[in-house]
Amino acid sequence: MATAAPTRQKCQDNFESAVAMTLQLWQPLSFAVENNLGGGDGADKRDWFAGAVAELYEDSWGNVLASGPIASTITEDYLMDTESRLLQIMDDEFDTVVDDGTAFDVANDIVGLWAQCRRGQFDSCNALRLRWEAARGKSVRSQFQAGKAPDDDTAWHTDDDDEDDEDDSDDEDGNGADVNMDEAPDLVDAQQTREKPPPEVDEDGFTTVTRKKR
Repeated sequence: MATAAPTRQKCQDNFESAVAMTLQLWQPLSFAVENNLGGGDGADKRDWFAGAVAELYEDSWGNVLASGPIASTITEDYLMDTESRLLQIMDDEFDTVVDDGTAFDVANDIVGLWAQCRRGQFDSCNALRLRWEAARGKSVRSQFQAGKAPDDDTAWHTDDDDEDDEDDSDDEDGNGADVNMDEAPDLVDAQQTREKPPPEVDEDGFTTVTRKKR
């Protein structure tokens, strides 16, 4: 008995589910959600994020189950649009700039899943589900220190990182505070340190010059 061909709705549902799982496996987004970089509703935003990406393909299901190859210009357009939306939403909604190339990789995976789903092929979706189920409940926080991956090649950062970098650059240029806040003097002592001490004169009448403390 021949197996009935999957319906358009089944193909679309599988794709949308695959998009959601792909985003949940994306480390920069997982880190942003775990650390509330987009606010306390990060998990809900991530669900909305998946829908915002899937809607890019909303008008593409008219030729579902088409067996012919997909024109390269179509896949390239979807790839560019998907990567652009990933980067934009990460920046706008999660205050995170992703420039390590993973947004392109995720976009490429999504385009591949779309191409297979529109042919009624769900092997990649099923394999993705196994990965997603294995990763459920695992935190990515331990893989990062101060919001950065141990791998120097990974280049995505948050607005908090920008503020830290500005503070560091101020210190290096000598324009920032040069007092360790853990050892900050109290207000009385701080006032006294700003008063210029009287010059010291030795027995021969020469003024002693002292080097200014840094």
